[in-house]
Amino acid sequence: MSLLNRRARCEVARHRLSSARTLSLESLEDRRLLSATAASNAVNQFGIDVYGHMQREEGNLFFSPLSISTGLAMTAAGAAGPTLAEMQEVLHLGTDPAINASYRELLISMLVRSFSDEDFELLVSNAIWPGEGIPVNQAFLDTIQTDYFGHVENVDFANPQVAEDLINAWVADRTEQKITDLVDELDPRTLMVLTNTVYFSSLWDHPFDPQYTGDSQFYRGPADIVTTPMMYTEPLAARTQIGGFDVLDLPFANGKSSMILAMPVQQNGPNALSEELLVDIESWVDSAPEVEQLQVRLPKFQTTVETNLNQLLADLGMPSAFDATAADFSGMFGADGAFLETVFHKATIDVREEGTEASAATEVELALCFAGGTPVLTPDGSKSIEQLRVGDIVLARDEHNIEGELHPKFIEETRQGTSPVLEVTVQGRAILVTPAHPFFVKGHGWTPADKLSRGDLLATNGVDWGAVEQVRQTEQAIPVFNLRVADYHTYFIGGDSWEFAVWTHNFYGDGFYVDQPFHFMIRDNVTDTIAFMGRIDDPTQLLNSVDPAIEAAVAVPGDYDGDSDVDADDYDVWRAAYGAVGVGLPADGNGDGTVNSADYTIWRDHLGTGVNTTAPAPVESQQASVGSASETSESPTVGNFFANEMGQPSAANRGIRPSFRPAVAPTPREDRLLLLVSPSHLNAISDLGDDARLRQVETESRNIDRGFEELGREKRTGVRASFRPAARSL
Repeated sequence: MSLLNRRARCEVARHRLSSARTLSLESLEDRRLLSATAASNAVNQFGIDVYGHMQREEGNLFFSPLSISTGLAMTAAGAAGPTLAEMQEVLHLGTDPAINASYRELLISMLVRSFSDEDFELLVSNAIWPGEGIPVNQAFLDTIQTDYFGHVENVDFANPQVAEDLINAWVADRTEQKITDLVDELDPRTLMVLTNTVYFSSLWDHPFDPQYTGDSQFYRGPADIVTTPMMYTEPLAARTQIGGFDVLDLPFANGKSSMILAMPVQQNGPNALSEELLVDIESWVDSAPEVEQLQVRLPKFQTTVETNLNQLLADLGMPSAFDATAADFSGMFGADGAFLETVFHKATIDVREEGTEASAATEVELALCFAGGTPVLTPDGSKSIEQLRVGDIVLARDEHNIEGELHPKFIEETRQGTSPVLEVTVQGRAILVTPAHPFFVKGHGWTPADKLSRGDLLATNGVDWGAVEQVRQTEQAIPVFNLRVADYHTYFIGGDSWEFAVWTHNFYGDGFYVDQPFHFMIRDNVTDTIAFMGRIDDPTQLLNSVDPAIEAAVAVPGDYDGDSDVDADDYDVWRAAYGAVGVGLPADGNGDGTVNSADYTIWRDHLGTGVNTTAPAPVESQQASVGSASETSESPTVGNFFANEMGQPSAANRGIRPSFRPAVAPTPREDRLLLLVSPSHLNAISDLGDDARLRQVETESRNIDRGFEELGREKRTGVRASFRPAARSL
């Protein structure tokens, strides 16, 4: 963004804040953040709800909970009756009218930092566009202008093209021309359009250096590989593993915002984030985890996702807002009936290495690799590194034991890319290697190649040491390759004619390498608000359109194989899926995103029901303790499963709880939302019955869990809403 544009934005922000001025903005920040908590919580909870269901869609996903929530909260300010109640539930607004003031404090906090911090910009812009001659309630207008700093302007919907041009120009101006077509095909009967935009821009705290960006493989699936530009940096960042996912908190400048990345620990493993996992990730970020220096590879990508939210919002629990016969937006238009016609959202993200001054001083490498043709020692002699595949065997030594014996170890993973290399000559043999790749140096331990000096002694496959004779920088980037070796994380470089092989480390120990589909959030760390979130299935996909909805629940509780009967086959489905985490799982009877003992209980309690079966025997007669002799083949309980297949039960299983940050800056992202009616939150409530029954279920669930444990840079966003009368749409 140009300095001129930034100054202009600052002036706009200052003007917006003029009515909120006090003697000291800084002294009010704590109070402001406290007041903004309700709105921030609503944004986050709503975003987690939406993402939980949106993950069923194919391709890239990207949306702004902040944008959609703010736009719909503005809409709810004009709703009444059951329509308002539904929206309050779905949006997590609660019934306190002060929620609008909470959104005001949230927006002010972001605005204040956006014009006072040159490294951070998170601006939310709102507007309503009533049709000419359409009377709008003054109380609603006051709320929009006071609490949401909304722009109000009448337009002539009888001339749809003029109206579209006017609204789109406003949106484009507030998204740095990233969204230019939020509104199209307006109906002359439209009463009002509501728009919301979010613009985010920030530099990475530790820059990516463009000179080390090179093409690399991205594994969409076992046999589905695309080539994409891959960036590299070595930041200080927090990392953990949660519920089978590798999670990284990658900070933007000053740590005031960050991108949280999550990808399966297992290559091509299950990649659905349950609400429990999202909550756990949020809780981990809130805990201010310790940071460490890491190697990070992240695709350079740009993608736009268009989302029609009508069906999903209705399914979540706010259908009346979209119903011409039931919608109540009398808070906007009085008795004149109106309904929400469309809620449309568009979001664009561009993650790239756009320069910072610090990037020129940052020494990073694309990867830790060797040039093609480099010989690697195997039990059957040497093979060129590019010829080796996952499952092949190489010779390795324990990375922590210089005197350890050589053992055959499987290759778990291979990597390739393009990078400048050094020529390291050891006892007359030239090795082409990337500068950061480590060798074991006598007296120093593991040492990057570019820190080697003439005379250094390198560990080999024997008792002798290999002397470094020369280290020379080459001038060109070439294809490079590396391996991840099971257990020992090392291998040996040397040909059959060398009479020695140099001990080297693979590069996977401290790295976070995003080379498979991943989830991410962009988070404002001052207000703890999720501004954006999504999933990248293919970094080369430029555009995706989705129309998410909630899948129908299982017609017969406990019928996990879909044959309309609850029988032993459904138990087999549950048993095979036990411990799986994700959305839309066949054996996830309660829809909480995890196949666990609760889903077993649903199956057990409904055993024998269905289209072709009679009602089950009383619950008491079906219950048996783990390993009980009373279990029968008609009731394949957990006891039989352990006795026949797994042996003794193990320690208790830990349940998963739900919750839902470039060396250069990511470029602007855009979102747009077209709001026409209301959403509602779907809460699944289970009646567990009397206390004795509850205790029995809890005891058996614990037994089941014990047994199965053993098995084991910018961003822009826009929202638009349209209202029409009952004979017309909102």
